Amino acid sequence: MNKFAASWASHQERVLTENGAETFDTSANANVDLFFTVGALRGQPVDKLYRYFAKAFGENPYIATRIMLWARDVRGGAGERKIFRDLLKWLEVNDPDVLSLVIPKVPEIGRWDDLLVLETSSAKTQAFDFIAEALNAGNEAKQILSMIDTMNEEDCQKILNSYNDRSGNVSYFHN
Repeated sequence: MNKFAASWASHQERVLTENGAETFDTSANANVDLFFTVGALRGQPVDKLYRYFAKAFGENPYIATRIMLWARDVRGGAGERKIFRDLLKWLEVNDPDVLSLVIPKVPEIGRWDDLLVLETSSAKTQAFDFIAEALNAGNEAKQILSMIDTMNEEDCQKILNSYNDRSGNVSYFHN
């Protein structure tokens, strides 16, 4: 071991894992520590989760947010519902701009009802607007499917153009 690694290791507190193995109490990187402990925080007081996340978020908001999304991901992540919902509430208070970026990802990695934990009026408005937009898109799809057998090529092109040019959220069906 080189001098730097030996010096670093000698200044780290050694603790025991749940299985009794010896380990360091930190990796010296808050995001690595968050990733390592996110599953172990299940059932722990929410303030402990907030401390880990706040430290990681302060170090690198992008990576901390990615870890948060991974923690909720039901297919490729840890599938932690409560931890994710608690972290949504943390973002709601501490960084609403990042929350705005996370909201569209929520149903993709978790469930729509994850958005219902939000408490501030601005966050609720964003979440409800996002849900309403998805419901409207579903209704539009039903309308298109009901008309598809009677549509000509020009009608299809109008619909495709309206979806390609969503800058003003103008819909083919709202004209």
